[in-house]
Amino acid sequence: MKVAVIGAGYWGKNHVREYCNLGQEVVVCDIDPEKLGQIKKDFKVGNATTKLSDIISDKKTIAASVCVPNQFHFETAKTLLEHGKHILLEKPMTLSYSSSLELVKLAKKKNLVLNCGHIFRFNNAVKKLREMVQAKEFGRIYLCKLAWTNMENIFPDRDILFDLAPHPFDIVNFVFEKNPQQVYAIGKDFRREGGEEAAFVNAVLDGILVNLEISWITPKKSRTITLVGEKKTAFVDALQQTMDVFDIATNKIESIPLQPSNPLAAELKQFIDCIEKKSVSPASGEAGAEVIHIIEKTVESMRSKKIVTM
Repeated sequence: MKVAVIGAGYWGKNHVREYCNLGQEVVVCDIDPEKLGQIKKDFKVGNATTKLSDIISDKKTIAASVCVPNQFHFETAKTLLEHGKHILLEKPMTLSYSSSLELVKLAKKKNLVLNCGHIFRFNNAVKKLREMVQAKEFGRIYLCKLAWTNMENIFPDRDILFDLAPHPFDIVNFVFEKNPQQVYAIGKDFRREGGEEAAFVNAVLDGILVNLEISWITPKKSRTITLVGEKKTAFVDALQQTMDVFDIATNKIESIPLQPSNPLAAELKQFIDCIEKKSVSPASGEAGAEVIHIIEKTVESMRSKKIVTM
């Protein structure tokens, strides 16, 4: 299958690498010729272009990963869907719930695959946590805390909720199969004016307390999940794909044996299977839109300084 990668930045390069490893024919599109030259050198990609119109007009290219900056997600994906291309759209799906739903409806109308880049749905530690929740191993669940932090440069054009919160919010949606019903958020700018660089989000999901800590100013990179229940508590490191479980009955902590996956390779393989085998992805466009829905409500809460109900 011939697949395009739109956007040759850091994450776009990862898509190119994994598609090549999966044996796909890859064409890369980016407005920067230097990036394209480096991609062709690094990955032996023969086809590269600075024009999206070249991708659109190529009938052999039936699918595309969209890895452009967040503000261009909707426009780029809509154009490609209108011209009959299957899409894997990186997170955040778009910058509004209404535009995300528009893409979902367009993909259905065109009978095209629209997946969203919620990579942690393919992470073996997160998948194990979901399995344990579904098996009711924790008993009544009290709370779920997620920390998504690291030190970043100052971003003049990014919103921390739309850029950093999609993954932890999507993990909540994936593990519990729904969004929280209420949300309250506070955030603050530190190195730039008018744009939060750290935020704390408190939410309620069927009586479960959910807390998100997101930060661009915390030096230690963290992608952790703590899920506390009446019977067990799980400590998940989503970067290392490890899990430790504390059992109330035995008063002991056990390390759960897990084989780390390559989440991006699994995600792209699933995308290809959705096109070729008509399989269903856990990271569908609908799932992507639901995450944008809760993020919009979180932004509303942060601006109004009030609890917002979904």
